[in-house]
Amino acid sequence: MSNLTLQPKLRRKLSYLLGGLFLCLGSTLSLQGNFENVDTTRLFERMQARINVNDYDRALPKLEELKERRIRGEARENVFFFLTLARLLDGNLEGALEASDLYLEDFPEHERERFLSVYRADALRGLGRYEEALEILREYPNRRNWGNWSRDFRIDVRSKIAETFYLIEDWENALSAIETLIQQLPRIQDEAQRQEMRLRAYSYLIQTYIGLGRLDEAFSAIPNLAGDTDARFDLSFNMALIRGGDQMREAENYNAALAFYQSVILPDQIREHFNNRLEMLRQEPPRSETLARIQSIERRLEIIEDLPPDVVPSFRWRIGDSYYNLGRLHEAYWAFRRVWDEHPDHPFAERAMYGSFNSAHQLGRKDRAQRIGEAYMADEDTTLFYGIIGSRLWDIYRAANDAQAITTLADQLEFYVLEEPESDQAGIGVTTLGSALSSLRDFDRIQTVMNRVYRAVGTGDAADNAQFWIGTSAMMQRDFQTPINQFKELVERSPDAPFAEEASFRIPTSYMALREWDEAKNYFNQFLENYPESRLVPDALGMMGDIGYAQRDRETAFEFYDRAITAATPPEMETPNMQIIDRAFFRRAGMARNERDYPTVVQLLEEYREDFIATGLAGAESASRGLFELGQSYAQRGQDEQMVEIFLEAVSNYGDLRRSYGVDSMINTLVNRYEEIRGSSPRAWFINLRAEARAANEQTKELRTVMALNRLGRDTSSPLLDSDQFFTAASPATLAWYGQSIIQEDQERARRAFQTLLSEFPDSDEAISALLGEGDFLLSEGQYTEAKDLFQQATQQFSRNDRVVEAHLGLGNALLRLGEYEDAEQAFRRVTGNRSWRHRWAPAHFGIARSQEGAGNPDDAINSYHRVFITYLRSTEYSAEAYLRAGKLHEEANRPEKARALYEQMLERDVLSDTPQFSEARERLQSL
Repeated sequence: MSNLTLQPKLRRKLSYLLGGLFLCLGSTLSLQGNFENVDTTRLFERMQARINVNDYDRALPKLEELKERRIRGEARENVFFFLTLARLLDGNLEGALEASDLYLEDFPEHERERFLSVYRADALRGLGRYEEALEILREYPNRRNWGNWSRDFRIDVRSKIAETFYLIEDWENALSAIETLIQQLPRIQDEAQRQEMRLRAYSYLIQTYIGLGRLDEAFSAIPNLAGDTDARFDLSFNMALIRGGDQMREAENYNAALAFYQSVILPDQIREHFNNRLEMLRQEPPRSETLARIQSIERRLEIIEDLPPDVVPSFRWRIGDSYYNLGRLHEAYWAFRRVWDEHPDHPFAERAMYGSFNSAHQLGRKDRAQRIGEAYMADEDTTLFYGIIGSRLWDIYRAANDAQAITTLADQLEFYVLEEPESDQAGIGVTTLGSALSSLRDFDRIQTVMNRVYRAVGTGDAADNAQFWIGTSAMMQRDFQTPINQFKELVERSPDAPFAEEASFRIPTSYMALREWDEAKNYFNQFLENYPESRLVPDALGMMGDIGYAQRDRETAFEFYDRAITAATPPEMETPNMQIIDRAFFRRAGMARNERDYPTVVQLLEEYREDFIATGLAGAESASRGLFELGQSYAQRGQDEQMVEIFLEAVSNYGDLRRSYGVDSMINTLVNRYEEIRGSSPRAWFINLRAEARAANEQTKELRTVMALNRLGRDTSSPLLDSDQFFTAASPATLAWYGQSIIQEDQERARRAFQTLLSEFPDSDEAISALLGEGDFLLSEGQYTEAKDLFQQATQQFSRNDRVVEAHLGLGNALLRLGEYEDAEQAFRRVTGNRSWRHRWAPAHFGIARSQEGAGNPDDAINSYHRVFITYLRSTEYSAEAYLRAGKLHEEANRPEKARALYEQMLERDVLSDTPQFSEARERLQSL
């Protein structure tokens, strides 16, 4: 963990050795032996007192002066002993070594040599000369009088040996030494001293375990440092815990990583702890022990102040990352958010911002994710995750259909990819930008931006993705030659690019759009050879089947559709690609039906029924379609009984689904043909189905049965018909039936039914009823342009529907009212030109006459009116009005005799006597 490196080792390690130095001071700062005179004795007593209170400024000059005198015997020993100690405590480590050399040269056998050698080892450790220190310390247990020395001294030496191994990270030797030390600790008489050394030993032990990678043992030992202890608040110890957590995180053991991280005490808490300790210590008498502790704490605080600035934010980010990898997204969000809120200017803030965004996005908090993502995208200093955040914002905006937000995002991404086309995120930024602009259908902008990106970089993900979108946008504009060239170049240049596989697939699909079947087959074969494991293999095989279908090559189509079904059906039927399977089955069935090969149609659809409908793998719409086409195929084979069985099954199973395919048509067939086939009415069956639907609260199915029973002549009401729930439950046919049935008594609900049908089922076969009904309403309200649009839509969308004749008539009437007489006449003539629409020729010929009259062609209009009342006399609505209008045109042309003859002829027609035009004709005749 390089970013958690502390101060240089000298300062860091010195704080440890000086922190433990006072443990042996009590046994060494007493003067022993004889002095040359009383004055010297008093002098050393004063020096000792000054050293005890860390008054080195006054002690050291006198000791340095004595060092230069020719003092002999015990006095000389005292001078070099205390000079070594004073220099060591004052931080003059080189000077301490020099004094210790002089001491050992003159007094190698002195009883205090053992203390002096420990001081020498402390000076060497402070200078980082650990091996030399170890050479001194490790020799102690081998001395012959080792066992005679005090227990505290021996434990102190073992402590320094263990500590030195720890400092040089010789973990194996450190572990052995620390374990030996811990075994000896109970022998220390002084309880406070024993407890302090125990805590420091466990601190070293835990860090050693971490150094050895024995993390479970390290974590298990942490409770030994419980409480408000200096060892627990040691910075190095807590940094070691972070390293232990990092090791666990790198091993993807995130629970263990969190356990370490949550045990860490951070620098602010450490600083507060030691500042409180300083206040307490400064209130104590200025003893050497107290002052040594103060020095140790001051050094600890210096180290904390010198920490790299990323220690805390990076540590908190690791906690968030561990939560995230454990799927604890709520906790991850707040951990990341804390870094972002408390360290907004830190480099880790951007990573934390991304972590917060990602966590919120995966939690489904799209609003929160959106706010964070938009803040990120608006910050000019954040770019590390620009592409991926933009991508996920695109997902949010697309789901909300927020065109304005998509436009803003596209502007941001365009600026980014053009400013930094070679950045790591540029590739995904280009992809998202292409998707956003595509949704806005701004294909020219896609071409412009992507060409600029491609020219700017030439290679790499951004260039490859840009070229892919150049081709894709061309395809969306129905330009299929451009993508062929772009995709070929992309695949040749970067066969391993992210979009290379997709590009290879789109080359033959573009050839298909150009109907260049041989080229399409050639490139599909190349795709299948180059990407045999691709997720697009089933699509490629299915499209090879489509080529056979388009060429009416049944053998080829059946072969590739079979292969597509196999490829789209994984082992054990897990999540098959039903879109491909459906197309393959239904197109093969369609080809066989076109060739009147009904046995094959039935065989295919029965297979589909067994493998996919019965197993629940087929979607409801596809399942109902399969049963619908199967029933029709049985009917085409003359097996009407089997058709009825299939239709009854489909209506029962899929009747409650509004969008189920063909259910309304099957109900219509059952209403019209059930009695013919089975010799009895289906009323009882529909009544039972209605009861079952009501009991199960299947509202759509209940409404369908109500419609069926009404068509069967059994007036059936339902509370659903009068409720708002009707409009959310009714199927297309039910909406059309209901709107038409109440159009006279409740126009408001009728219109609502038509509008619901148009908005929710615009592609339904029943939508023509809504177009016609709503068009008639608009005509009656004088909204002729709107009516014209609806009727025109009906003529285009339902050109093969039997009821489209009404759309042509409605269109003609709307055009009449708009004064577009030539277009109106053409609309009516389209009706009269179709012999299958003879039943609607009367209003069509009447419309032609009206159009001619409006266009200022009275003679043509009179002739057309003559045709209406002569040919379609029984159509009194039109023939009566035709008589009257023709008579008026004669009057306007000053031909009263012809007008009188027409009125007299009309009054002789008893069939017209109840029409309002009959009375008006009598009045006009009398006026002539």
